[in-house]
Amino acid sequence: MPKIRTQRTKRPPEGFDEIEPTLEEFARKMRDVENESHEGKRVVESTWPVFRIHHQRSRYIYDLYYKRKIISRDLYDYLIKNKYADANLIAKWKKPGFEKLCCLRCIQPKDTNFGTTCICRVPKEKLGEVLDRKQVIRRKVIAIGKMSRVYTVLKEHPELVNQLKALSLNGKIPIGILAQGEKGIKEEYTTAKNKLSSKPAKEQKDHLSASYNCPTPNYKITMGSREEHV
Repeated sequence: MPKIRTQRTKRPPEGFDEIEPTLEEFARKMRDVENESHEGKRVVESTWPVFRIHHQRSRYIYDLYYKRKIISRDLYDYLIKNKYADANLIAKWKKPGFEKLCCLRCIQPKDTNFGTTCICRVPKEKLGEVLDRKQVIRRKVIAIGKMSRVYTVLKEHPELVNQLKALSLNGKIPIGILAQGEKGIKEEYTTAKNKLSSKPAKEQKDHLSASYNCPTPNYKITMGSREEHV
């Protein structure tokens, strides 16, 4: 956070007036981010925008002096001293392998749950492998979540499931219905019941008798002294 300038503050070096509007724009963005609501966000999520703007402002000053070479050393030292830029972060940028470091937290394993560093520290040639692995893990998590939802629906609404099975010709529930929860089962049951009621009485009787005689995953069959599920 830059120091507040007062009448007693030493006059900035030559060239500060040219970059002052940009620095004020960074300060305005930082105030907006700090004042916005953090409700419903994790702690780390609320700090991400702050780190991003802090990085952009430090990179802007770093490029002005080290890359574009359009500000003097006196002005650069003044900006560092008054905390317009992060001196420690810039010091890391000057070291090989740290040119694109996001922030100092990226290289502090003690701040992470598993003692690891940020993804920006992964070499570029291995970045694809990491992203592919994340996609695989993400798909597995989504699949497990769907299965958990299906088992929860079967446990909480067995009567609805059995009613829907009774209206099915093969004794099975249409694919994807359980994942929609109680609402999806009720809608499918209403649709199937309306279709059945629109058929002639004889076809309704044949349909119900066929669905009754069709074994389902919960249908028990006794074979001799054994009882098995089909």
